Amino acid sequence: MIFNVGRETNIIKENEAIVSRVSTIKNIDNLLEISTQGFSNESAINKNKEILLFIQKEYKYKIDEFEYLTNLKIDRLKEKNKLY
Repeated sequence: MIFNVGRETNIIKENEAIVSRVSTIKNIDNLLEISTQGFSNESAINKNKEILLFIQKEYKYKIDEFEYLTNLKIDRLKEKNKLY
């Protein structure tokens, strides 16, 4: 389990934050709601940033693939429009 999400005994330490829940929003698979808890807003925000960086790093290949395929489609449409 990444970030100990779903662990039954999530104990918040004084200088740390925990991820209390990760869920999809309105049954949309590519939109997540991440809930964190901490003794201060700063520690919870830092935990959110840590999770965001992890997700960006973990799914970079998918982002790059999407960007590549989108640019390829744009190039094909440009070529098609040149024929007309």
